[in-house]
Amino acid sequence: KSPDTPILITGETGTGKELLADLVHNLSDRQNNGIIKINCASLPDALLESELFGHEKGAFTGAYQNKKGKIELANGGSLFLDEIGEMKQELQAKLLRVLQTKEFSRIGSNKVKKIDFRLITATNVDLKTAVKTKKFRPDLYYRLSTFPLKVPPLRERKEDIPLIAESIITGSCGKTNLSERLPDSEAMELLKNYSWPGNIRELENIIFQAVVFAQNQIVITKEIIIGLIEQDDKINYELAINEVMYSMITEKLDFKDVNAHLVRALLNHYNDNVALIEEKTAISRDRIYRYRKKIKNK
Repeated sequence: KSPDTPILITGETGTGKELLADLVHNLSDRQNNGIIKINCASLPDALLESELFGHEKGAFTGAYQNKKGKIELANGGSLFLDEIGEMKQELQAKLLRVLQTKEFSRIGSNKVKKIDFRLITATNVDLKTAVKTKKFRPDLYYRLSTFPLKVPPLRERKEDIPLIAESIITGSCGKTNLSERLPDSEAMELLKNYSWPGNIRELENIIFQAVVFAQNQIVITKEIIIGLIEQDDKINYELAINEVMYSMITEKLDFKDVNAHLVRALLNHYNDNVALIEEKTAISRDRIYRYRKKIKNK
């Protein structure tokens, strides 16, 4: 319950890292001061720096007025930086200095402000590997990982699926004003045994659609779940194929590397689920691992 210990949350996309960050904050002594959030992967570097540190009027083109950054807004509370592994090293160094000194300055200002916040970060990137490949600062990594928390993928905690599914159904029925209905035993068994490459985010999507499709039925049947999973899976596969074809054309990639590019796209859409990609493409697991290693070394 320490209000100052940095927390690093790791896990695949869609596993609920932000929900865990909210829980950590709500159980801390800072819960009454709010949690400020920013996704480091969603903004260009220059804009991310401005969003974090704020700026003074006239600091750069388009800075028409003073602006508080997320760091300043998080004073007294928590700051959640999602996808911290995507932050560039120059900005990593500035963030590290803030953590060390508990001071910062807005862009375009020499005025130093004292700051007090609890930092919570999350990433689906292996930061230890990023440190070894010099893409992430080791000093910042050790500062962030004082208290690491790993969220396992849904396929590794199948015993949690019934409870999570029931919670999602309750919320979905509330949103749609439909009476609550639960999956029958066969549908629940299917939910438990599916690999869920998209994790909780995919489960939420499938169940919300199932609630809507089952609106005139007492229960959600296995057939409804199968149809929705197959449809979702087809969309993911088609997105990967389209992504590869677009890259082949726009980037003028060598056609002999098409399998490598397909594996890259599928690893992205299926959250590194190698067994599932082997099943869908008939590319051997060893070859998939070689493609993945080649891709990550680029």
